[in-house]
Amino acid sequence: MFLCDEVEQKAFTDNPDAKNQWEAFQTLKKRYTWPDKTVLFETLESYFIQKGYKSPLMYIHYSPGLLRIKQNRDRHKK
Repeated sequence: MFLCDEVEQKAFTDNPDAKNQWEAFQTLKKRYTWPDKTVLFETLESYFIQKGYKSPLMYIHYSPGLLRIKQNRDRHKK
């Protein structure tokens, strides 16, 4: 899901429909790669943590990178 600036210019200059579609794909991609909103696995992990389960595979609750993103998200909600 990456195109350099030069390729984007060439691909989209004469094709605004393609540019609009590319931007739509980029927006969809963020739903799966940038948890700035609560995502399904965050809810599932929370449920199992409340039941007493803990796993290193619960990335959303234990990954340092994702924890920083969640902290920034929660800070901006206030």
